[in-house]
Amino acid sequence: MILLDVANKLKKDFGYDEIPLPDLVDVLRDGFEAAKNLFLQEGIGTTLQIPKFGSFKVIKRNARIGHNPQTMEKINIPEKIALKFKASLILKTALSELKQVREKKKAKKK
Repeated sequence: MILLDVANKLKKDFGYDEIPLPDLVDVLRDGFEAAKNLFLQEGIGTTLQIPKFGSFKVIKRNARIGHNPQTMEKINIPEKIALKFKASLILKTALSELKQVREKKKAKKK
C-alpha cells in the first residue's frame, strides 16, 4: 500500500471528494514529514498518539551481545535509536476479528 491508496480511501469513504487527489497525497506526505521532524527534534521518549490507531514512540535500544544463529558466533550489537509502535485496543480488536473471519472462510472451503 502506498500514500496514493490511503488518499483514494479518504476520497472514497471519508468525504474528501472536493479535494484533488494530488493535494490529499501532499497533505499525507507533509503530515508524515512533520511527525518525523518532531521525532528528530524531541528525541528519545517522544510519543505520537493517533486515536483509534496506536502510538509511535522513540526509544533507545541498549548495546548487547547477540549471536549468529548459523555459526553461534557472538557479535556485538551497538546501541541505537528506534521507533516502537503499539497498536490501540480498537485496532487490535479489528485485526483479531479479521483473523476470525478468514479462519471461518478457510473452514468452509474444507
